[in-house]
Amino acid sequence: MKKTLYFFCLPLLPVLFAGCGAEQLSEPEADKMLQQKYPRVIDLPIYGGDPKSAVLLQNAGLDAEGYVITKKTKKLGDTTGWVSFTGKAAPYLLETAADDRRHNIQKIKAGEEQLEEIISVVQGDDGKTATVTYRTKSSPTPFGRLIKLDNGAVKQRTAELIRYDNAWHFREKGTP
Repeated sequence: MKKTLYFFCLPLLPVLFAGCGAEQLSEPEADKMLQQKYPRVIDLPIYGGDPKSAVLLQNAGLDAEGYVITKKTKKLGDTTGWVSFTGKAAPYLLETAADDRRHNIQKIKAGEEQLEEIISVVQGDDGKTATVTYRTKSSPTPFGRLIKLDNGAVKQRTAELIRYDNAWHFREKGTP
């Protein structure tokens, strides 16, 4: 009788232990995690005290379109910046640290990167890691011309995830 019981229970062992393994990362779960990071703002510092920044803004046509006012020349003793932003640029101005503002630096929104689609989710051999490959799409603001940000540019990216504390987390750089 004991041998018969072992015979019937033996095939059930893999099923019992399968529940103890790590949970697979599903595509909807990966999408939910990536939604925490996207949309992502692409920011850019403008050095208002640098005449080269004024020239870049002029070359991009942002002064002609009314986003900025640039000085062509300055008088001796003029301590104001070469660049000032108009009300038209207000939606693109980002919060800038006080120390940067003191040095006449302003962060601006050059564009935004949105999650387009998940291409694949590959589970690691240990069941506790996963690699998610996905595509993003960028949408530039007028200031995106400064870094030649293309409208609708698609990039393929990867994210490394690790499972601990019964949940999936992004693997930070430098962690094993």
